[in-house]
Order: sequence, then structure tokens, then C-alpha cells
Amino acid sequence: MVEPVAVSIAGTVVSKLLEQVMEATKIAISCNESCKVLHALLKGLQPLVDLAVRQISQSNSDNALESPRSAVHCWLDEIEGTLKRAAGEVNKCIKKQPDLNPLSRYNTGRRILDVTNSVNKLLEQAGVVVLAVTLSESSRAKNIEKMMQEHREMMQKLHEMIQEEHEMLEQHEMRENLRATTQQIEFANFTQECLQQNYRTSSVQRITSALKSAFCNLFPLRPSDNMSRVDTGASSSSSCPRELLVNEDAHKLTDIQQVEQPVIGLDNLTMRLQQSITSSSVDSEPRCVGVWGMGGAGKTLLAKIAYNSRQVREHFKGGELIWLTVSQTPNIEELYDSFCRQLGLKEMRVADLGEYRTRLYNEFLSRRVFLVLDDVWNQRVLEQLDLAKGPGSVTLVTTRNQPVLEKAGVIDEDEVQVGVLSKEHSWQLFYVHAFPRGISNIHFELEGVAKLVADECKGLPLALKVIGASMVGKTMPPEWEFQLTCLRESRQLPEKQEEEELFGRLKLSYDNLDIDNPISKECFLAFAAFPEDSVVRREQLIKLWKPQGLLDDPTRSLYFCVGLLIARSLIELVYTGVNSFACKVHDVMRDLALHIIGGQKPITCLYQPGKNLVEFPGDWIRTYETHPCEVRKLSLMENDLTTLNGVTFFAPKLEVLLLARNEKLEAMPEQFLKGIENLKVLDLCKCRKLKSLPREIGNLRQLTYLDLCWCNNMTKVPKSIGYLQSLQWLSLEDCYNLKYLPSTMGDLKSLQYLSLKHPTVNGLWGKWSKKLYGQAFRHICQLTTLTNLRIQGGYTCDIVELCDQLSKLVNLKSFRISHFYKLGTLPDAIQSMVCLEEIWVAFCTQIKILPSCIPLFSKLKVLKLDTLSSLESLPALNTLKLLSTLEIIQCKLIKKLPDSFTSSDAFPSLKKLDCSCSGLVEFPEVEDGAMPKLQRLYLNQTNIKSLPDTLIYLKNLKVVHICHDDLCKKFENTWLSGKFKVGR
Repeated sequence: MVEPVAVSIAGTVVSKLLEQVMEATKIAISCNESCKVLHALLKGLQPLVDLAVRQISQSNSDNALESPRSAVHCWLDEIEGTLKRAAGEVNKCIKKQPDLNPLSRYNTGRRILDVTNSVNKLLEQAGVVVLAVTLSESSRAKNIEKMMQEHREMMQKLHEMIQEEHEMLEQHEMRENLRATTQQIEFANFTQECLQQNYRTSSVQRITSALKSAFCNLFPLRPSDNMSRVDTGASSSSSCPRELLVNEDAHKLTDIQQVEQPVIGLDNLTMRLQQSITSSSVDSEPRCVGVWGMGGAGKTLLAKIAYNSRQVREHFKGGELIWLTVSQTPNIEELYDSFCRQLGLKEMRVADLGEYRTRLYNEFLSRRVFLVLDDVWNQRVLEQLDLAKGPGSVTLVTTRNQPVLEKAGVIDEDEVQVGVLSKEHSWQLFYVHAFPRGISNIHFELEGVAKLVADECKGLPLALKVIGASMVGKTMPPEWEFQLTCLRESRQLPEKQEEEELFGRLKLSYDNLDIDNPISKECFLAFAAFPEDSVVRREQLIKLWKPQGLLDDPTRSLYFCVGLLIARSLIELVYTGVNSFACKVHDVMRDLALHIIGGQKPITCLYQPGKNLVEFPGDWIRTYETHPCEVRKLSLMENDLTTLNGVTFFAPKLEVLLLARNEKLEAMPEQFLKGIENLKVLDLCKCRKLKSLPREIGNLRQLTYLDLCWCNNMTKVPKSIGYLQSLQWLSLEDCYNLKYLPSTMGDLKSLQYLSLKHPTVNGLWGKWSKKLYGQAFRHICQLTTLTNLRIQGGYTCDIVELCDQLSKLVNLKSFRISHFYKLGTLPDAIQSMVCLEEIWVAFCTQIKILPSCIPLFSKLKVLKLDTLSSLESLPALNTLKLLSTLEIIQCKLIKKLPDSFTSSDAFPSLKKLDCSCSGLVEFPEVEDGAMPKLQRLYLNQTNIKSLPDTLIYLKNLKVVHICHDDLCKKFENTWLSGKFKVGR
């Protein structure tokens, strides 16, 4: 039997707790609207709890009430537990009131709603409990009935309120998802616009900074005060002095190394290194200087500053400057080829590397060279590359291993050790990356904990940069305190060595990608599939990411992920010299990716790229002979595999197989393919000795990407390729000896991208009978799902009679045709390609006019006409409302642009206009309203003597590239002053 006193005390406790929670929910309503329903339910619960407590206290110890009294006690216990849960959630909500993270707000609302449902259930039981307590009081029966009716009505209203709250939360979730999606699209579009510019080396840092700033502005995860922008140049005392760097015309020099700004804390080391490099005379003995330090300390940065500096370039004036990035497992032959290119020599085709080295050594003996060997790992590699032994030559070696410098003969005075930054410089570098919008107005409490986080980076520049960038947008001290705890925990693990400790710190930036976009974590890890120091192009990323489901859309999500990883300093944007962006990852960050992959269970990635392997790794085969294989991605790129004969590797879940640049690989045996029949990506690019594919290739029914470009010895494609019904992307680019395309090519019902560039001379479009390449062209034109077609012909090719079949390609969005020297015009058949967004026509030197249908392509965004030396006139293209890029390059018979090009309302979307034609002598008058979005105008290599005054109507122009200074003099006192650049 439960004592009435105990029940009464329990009821009193519940009453007080209820009052406290009601007061808290009243406050919390302003934090989260989910508390509104909870507060209403608690108000409804209060009179029932008061009634239950009063009834119990009046009942004393009547035996008839023993059972109801027990039910009341249990009910009050449930209420007490629920109220404690409610108090915890509501107090959390009040405590984190400034937290405006949509995901956190949504999760908090869900938890409060769970508590609300629990209270609602207790309310549903309340009527039964009260009825049981008061059943014996018949005189109050009418009151009870009335109370129960009111209770039922109240419960109905509360049910309706809860339903409304559910709907509100769902709508809120949809709104937040829509908002996040909109922000991602906006950031992706901004990234795409930045990366599609025709940028140069000097622009890379500007673009990187713009991406970081845009990311911070679009994704302010927390509210922040108005912050002034930080001067990313820090100060003259903390950044590299401007006079030590080559002047602002550096973008005109092809050998300038990209240097990320700001450069902090390297002043003394920079001056010391430059003094060592320039201390010898023109005819002195060749010598070596060295820079060493741990990974991520700034060795390469220091070497780049020295390489770019005016002092060093003046010292080696008349000589040669050569830069080689060596890496841990270098391809010596490719590095020798790079020597030749930078010395202006033809690559030497010799069978023996020793002979190659001897020839280069003799070549260097007659030259004065400043040679940089960056990232040398061992003495054996140094011996193969230390060739600059002409009079006055200097070799700069950077390495993690100091004994390498001893082997190079570097004396103590010429040896520079790059250590960690001072506490002051560490903070300067950290806040530039953590607070791109400035720190002048951040709360002192946040600044204090941010400095502690910076301290945990232990002065290592790479860690300061990466961890700082991972904290962008976090302005609440608790978030920083949590990250500080994580950093300290990673440091305190006793078994970790120096490198492991560094990984523990850098992994924080990887973990934080969960907040931005969890998919981007997989995108980052994919960079480990490429060899060290690889420059990874856009096409390679799409090929690797899309089949894995990492990209919902092949361009938009790509640009979002790339922009995000750049903004978070996990990868770097690099200059490639072409109109396409590329990325690379610092070798320490690549090691971090491998470290993370190695710790995953089960192992899903096997990566051994660029390891000079001559056979398939035996330990992989042995491991998965006895254990289930969960591997989904495998990379053996850039090795020396000669054969896969006899290799049995059963990996039923393998989706990605990267074997590119195994230049000695001669065959893909059918036995090997039997164990990987769920493959989605097969990359055999630059497997130059590969002669054919086995017919079993047709069993890879899930294959979506097949890259066979630069398979120079391949002569035919097997008929079984027609079974690849999932194939979307096929490159046969630069397959010089390809003579045959099977008729089954027309069965590839999912194919969207096809490249047949360079199959010339003895190849597909070559001197063989018209019947052969006619059949090939007909097969191509059966692929009605194609959206991207690139074909290139040759001097002996004439496809005029076959062009009419192009009319079948009604879904084509991108059409690139080049080097068809006998092609007199583009066929009218292309007018059926109503979906075209991009047209490239290049080196078709007999084309005199363009089809009249081109101005009718309402979706066209890019039109590029390159080296059409017979082209005499241009159609009225100004009506193309979506055209954003128009290039008319080296069309020497074009003397004037049509007046319609600059008429009012012409080209409403055009952002880039390139008219670099040597025959162009006049630029037309510009009407107000013409080309309202034009940002970049190229008039290089023209014979224009004067520009019209009306050029000022192009109000969004950012830069005009001109051939000589005289063209800009008349605009000196206008807003266009300073927009002109001479040369490209």
C-alpha cells in the first residue's frame, strides 16, 4: 500500500516542477516556436495535477482508494520524468538562443516535439486517473462529467495544434532545405563563373580569395557583427616585402611560380636564401643550396618566392631558370622530358635512362642555370637530377630529409631550415583564413579561444591555414571550445608520432565538411587516387565523382564541391595554361586522405598510384582470397604494369578501376575482367601499348565511363562494346591507329559523350576507303542520345557527303569539329540540333560562310570559331539571347564586325568577346544598351588603329586586351581608364 503522505509529497514536487517548466517554456517560445504547443499542453496539465494532489490529500487512507491511489502515484511519477526531460530540452534551447544554424534549430524542434507528445499522452490518461480518484464522490458526478467534456474539447484543440506544429516543422524543413539548395546553387554558379575565366598565374590567388569570401558570405552559419575586412597582406613586417617579388607584369612570364598570399613570417629566411643563391659570380663553380623542414612548413613556398624574386632573376639574367617538382616516387624519364622542354630542346627518345642523363648533363655544362628541385625525398633521386653543373649554376634543393642536402654538398651557410612560425605570426596567418571578413569586431571571448585553437596548430603553416579555413563562419565560443577539445585530444594520444599528431589536427577540417556538405568528404578523399603532385582536371573529377553518385548534376554540384574544398583550403586551384581549371592537393593533405582511407573498416579504397609497380600488388590478391572484398575503388595509375595475365582479383563491388598511364600495359585479359563485372569506371588513358580490348568487355553491363584516349596502338574496338547499355562516356581521343568502329556502336543507347579527336593519317578518317570512315560516321549518327560530340579529321579526310546524317543528333548540346581541311561549310543538317548550347569549329580552313541557321539556336551559350582562314563574313549573331562567350580567333579575312554586333539590345548575355583576328581593322560604333553584361573584350593581334568613343557604353567592362598602348589614350579621363591591358 502506498502511503498517502508519499503520494502527497510526490504531487507537490510535480506541481513545483511543472510551474518551473511552464515558466521556462514561456521564455523559450522566442527561441523556438515548437515550445508554443508544449507551453499550451502544460497549462492544460496544471489544473489536472492540482486536482489530483488535492483529491489525494482529502482522501486520507481510505482502503477503497488504494488502487486509484497507486495509479495516481504512477501517473505522477511519469509526469515528473517527462517534466525533467522537458526542462532539459527547454533550457538547452534557451542557452543556445543565438544559434541560428537551421539544422540545429530543426533538431531542437524535433526533440521538443517528442517531449510534447509525451505530455499529450499523459493528458489523455489524466481523465481516467481523476475519474478513478473521485468516483466515490457521487455528489460531484455532474462536475466531473462537465470537466471531462471540457477536457475532451481541450484535447481536441491540442491535437489540432500538434498537427499544425508537425506541418509547420515539415514546412520549416522544406524551407531550410530550399534555402540551403539555393545557396549551394548560388555558390556553385559563382565558382563556375570564376573558374571559367581565361585566368593566368597572377589570377589564381585572386580567384581563391574570391571563393573563400563568397563562401563566407553565403554560408554564415552563425550571426556575426559587422566586420571590417582584414588586410590580407598583413603588414610589411609580417608579409613578404613587395620589392623582393617580381613586378606585377609577372603574368606575362610563363615560368613564374604561383605564390599564395599572404606570406607571413618568412622575411628573414627569404632574404637569407636569396643571398645564398646570388652570392656566387657568373663564372664560379656550380654549387647547391638547400631548404629543409617538415611537411607543410613552407619549404616550397620559400623556394617559389626566391624563384620569382627580382634579385634572383637579375642575377641569372641571360641564363636559364628551371623548376622541377620531384615528389616521393618520381618518373625520372618524365622529369628529363621536362628538362628538355624548359631548355627549349626536343625530348630525347632513348632506351636507356643513363644515356638520357648523360646527354642532358652535357647540355647543362654549357649553360648557366638556376635549377630548383622541389620535394626531393632520397639521395638516389638527387643523383639522377642534379645536372646543373655549368659555370655559375646554382641548384636549390628542398627536402624533408636533411641528409639529402649533405649528399648534395650543401655547406652550412647555404642550408636553410624552415621551422614553425612564432606565436604572433601563427595568429596572423590563422585569422586571415579563419576570419576572411575581419576580426576587428569579434567578441573578446571568441578571440581568446580562437587564439588557443591557433596555438594547437603548433606554428605549422599548413595546419594554421587548413584548420583556420575549417572554422570560417563559426562565431560562437562553444563551437570553438569543442574544436579546441578535439585538437587537444588528438595531441594527447601517446602512441602518435609527429606526423600522426599532424594528421589528428588536420582531420578536424575534414570532419567539419559534415556541416557544409557530407558528400564533399568523399570528393576530397578521391584526390588520393591520383599520384602525388598531380594536376587534376575538371574532366577527371567528373569521371571519378559522377559514377559514384557524388554529383547530382555533372557541372553544378561539381563546381559547388570544388569551390567548397578550395574555400576550406583542402585543395588548391592551379594555373594550367589553358581555358580550363585544374586542382591539386598538397602532399601532406593527400597523405591525410590516405591516412583516413586506411583507417576505414571495411576497406573500400585501394590506392597505389605512381609507385613504379611492375605487377599487380600480390598482397591485395592474397588478402582477398580469404576475406570478403568490399573494395569499391582501385587506383594503380601511373605505374609500370606490363601485364595482368594470371591475375585473379575477385571484387564484386568494385566500381572504379583507374589504370591510366601504365604505358607498358599490353592487354586486359578476360580472366581479370571476370572478377569485376559491376565496374562503372574504367580508365585506360595513355596505356600506349594496349592493342585491343577483349570481347568480355561487353560483360561489364554497369560500365558508364570508358576512357581509351592516347591508346596509340589500339586498332579496333570489339563488337561486344554494343552490350554496354549503361555506357554514357567514351573517349577514343588520340587513338592514332584506330581503323575500325563496329556497327554495334549504334547500340549504345545511353551514350552521351563521344570524343574521336586525332584518329588521322592511318586511322579512322585517314587514307583508307571512304566506305570505312563513312560506316564509322553512320554508326556515330545512330547515337541519338549523344549530348556531346567531338570529332577531328585531317588533310586526307572529306566528310561533306556524310554530314547530312548529323540531323539525327537532335539532343546534341555540345558539338566540336576540327581539322577537317576539305570541309567547305557546316551542313544545313545541323539546324535540327535545336538543343545546341556550345559550338566549336577550328582549323577547318576551307569554310567560307557559316550556316544561316546558327542565329536560330536559341539555347546557344558558347560559339568559338578558331583559325577559319577562309571565313569571309559573319551572320547576325546578335539575336542569340543566351550567348555568353563569343570567340572569333585567327579568322584573317574578317576585317570588320557586323554593325549589328554593337546595336542596341545586341547580345544581352554576352560576357566575353574575343576578336583576335589579324585582318580586323575596325571596331564598330557601340550603341547604348549593347552587350550590357560584357566584362572582357579581347582585341589582341588585330590591326585596329583606333577604338570608337562609344566604347564607354559597355558599362560592365572589367578589362580590354589590346595590341598596343595607343588604343587606350583617348580613354584616360573616363571610367575605362585603367581597364586596358597590352598583350594577352
